[in-house]
Amino acid sequence: MKVARILPSILAAVILLYGFFDSAFNAHATHYVRHRADSVGSLPYGYFQFLRLLACGAASFGAYTLRQRQGWLWTMVIIAVLFNPIAPVRLSRDTWQPIDLATGIAFLASVRALWRSPK
Repeated sequence: MKVARILPSILAAVILLYGFFDSAFNAHATHYVRHRADSVGSLPYGYFQFLRLLACGAASFGAYTLRQRQGWLWTMVIIAVLFNPIAPVRLSRDTWQPIDLATGIAFLASVRALWRSPK
């Protein structure tokens, strides 16, 4: 079923982009309200643990499904390694923001390739 093939990528893209836009909005809000130190990064740590698990799983599934297409295969392998929940890559929030945005866009772009991939 084709919907089952694209669902992990869509879920991962939504979660990644939500985290990106929430962080970007809060960073912009602190420009005007400097006394609220807790407004930057308002999402709990558990959200990011779930994000790692979902992104790694979706990228692993995408790499397996798109193994015939070398460009997508290596893109998904890099995403899976970057979001690996077992041996996490430690980066600052400012570094993760563009990575989350790029990864969310990559997952959305992979939906077309996943939809067209053979069984």
